[in-house]
Amino acid sequence: MCSPLSTDCSEDLVTVINSAFNSFRSAGMTPGRMRLIAEEDDGVGEGKAYIAYVNGEPASAVQVVIRDLTLGGEDVLRVAGIANVGTVPRFRGRGLAKLLLNHMLSHAKEVLGLSAAALFAGAGSVAHRIYLRLGFEEVWRPTKLSCGEECLRALLRVSGGGKSLSWYVPKDSEPLSELHEEFSRTHAYVVRRSSKYWGRVLKRNPHYTWFHSNPEDIEVCESRSGNVVAYYALTTWRESDLRDMKSREGAYLKELLCIDDVSCVSALRRVTERLLGKGLSSMTVDLPDDHPALDTLKRAGAERVESDEVFMIKYLEPSGTPRKLSVRGVIHVSVIDRW
Repeated sequence: MCSPLSTDCSEDLVTVINSAFNSFRSAGMTPGRMRLIAEEDDGVGEGKAYIAYVNGEPASAVQVVIRDLTLGGEDVLRVAGIANVGTVPRFRGRGLAKLLLNHMLSHAKEVLGLSAAALFAGAGSVAHRIYLRLGFEEVWRPTKLSCGEECLRALLRVSGGGKSLSWYVPKDSEPLSELHEEFSRTHAYVVRRSSKYWGRVLKRNPHYTWFHSNPEDIEVCESRSGNVVAYYALTTWRESDLRDMKSREGAYLKELLCIDDVSCVSALRRVTERLLGKGLSSMTVDLPDDHPALDTLKRAGAERVESDEVFMIKYLEPSGTPRKLSVRGVIHVSVIDRW
């Protein structure tokens, strides 16, 4: 039996993650790296991991990251962010992930005191259908646009970018924290981020995300009055070490913060100049559907493509007696609250 304070629990969690996910998210994951993630991310450090064992073997896992989700304006909701839901291949088909999710939802409400759970799921996937059956609702799908060479060159011709704005690579996290705080006040379903989070972005911590690769491809924009009004993070397929993207040419603009049309136009021009300067001729943009940059992209001829993600949320109610699932083997669930 794995106790919550046992270091074996984190080793078992890593075993499940590395076995369940054959992707960059879990490649080479170790207990040490997991502890580093927890130290650098308050939400991971405050969160929990739930592991299902079949006859004593770690078989399935669910991780929870504690996040503050803005609902627009001053309304903030503290949620259980669900991550790394996976089952070791030879234990699949027994309902273990669903068992763990039900257990986690009860625990999040009754022990952690959280009022909601939230996650991203692959649109139309098996997991998406499971979450719908568990009572999760679709809140929004990110708007994904494809911008080819003609679109990029059209962005250079868009007027209204503001000549007095200056761009530079930030040295500390304070301007990013302030900009994100202002952005989150006017946009719903934005995760609040601490200065520690933005510090990790600037360090391009490989445990944060794969697309922060080069120092010069993370920049902030400052107005003449000294206020930071925009930020972007960019990667190019050519520079990515993901096997399935090595042969492609283009870029991915995943993160873009800008507070108005002027700063958004300036940011898109800046990104376009960098891409064309690298000899690249296409860009994928993945943004919330109320993002102020979308109108400019559409005017330039960016084409909408089907988003492969959907953001889902479930407001938690007292669960009562959880329904037991019929699974093969002796099951027990351990909760990790130390890394």
